[in-house]
Amino acid sequence: MEIIEYDKKYDESIKSLLVELQNYLVDIDNWHTLVLKENYREEIFKRDFDLINSQEGKIYLAKENNKIIGFIIGIVHKNDEEDILTNDCKKVGEVLELIVSSKYRRVGLRKVSFK
Repeated sequence: MEIIEYDKKYDESIKSLLVELQNYLVDIDNWHTLVLKENYREEIFKRDFDLINSQEGKIYLAKENNKIIGFIIGIVHKNDEEDILTNDCKKVGEVLELIVSSKYRRVGLRKVSFK
């Protein structure tokens, strides 16, 4: 497995993983409040990318056998009033998405290379 920086050619794989996660969350929601709306695939992808572009964001992809099996999206934003009161960091990071395809969960990390 290798970890690579975002490449636009994997957009459809990212969207599919976002949908896979939302389907999983809908399935385990005992209160039946979560849904997977028709436009979710495109809208959640657009929302995440708008945040990445406006807030120093990054995406790292986990790739195995030329297939994207997971990813993480993170952003950095300027401190708000609460952040200023609770820490000395000039910037605070936030993980927006952390997704691993269900087929690759609970198998442990195999040899990982970073590119």
